[in-house]
Amino acid sequence: MTVGMIQEDQVLLQSSVGERIWALYEDRAAFQQAVKDYFALGMPRWRVVRAVYQKRQIWLAKIEKNVG
Repeated sequence: MTVGMIQEDQVLLQSSVGERIWALYEDRAAFQQAVKDYFALGMPRWRVVRAVYQKRQIWLAKIEKNVG
């Protein structure tokens, strides 16, 4: 799942979720919502940018505050 463009200098974090959420992978809308909800609770300053089902990887990008 790609939510937005990844910038070259962006801080990324690799993580994962439990099999309960991976089991939703074929229903893309349900999977995307479950992943967003999961990380919104524990890592609110990060956003999901990619999911790799075969490796069970979730990639997150740090959300930078806009100054101004």
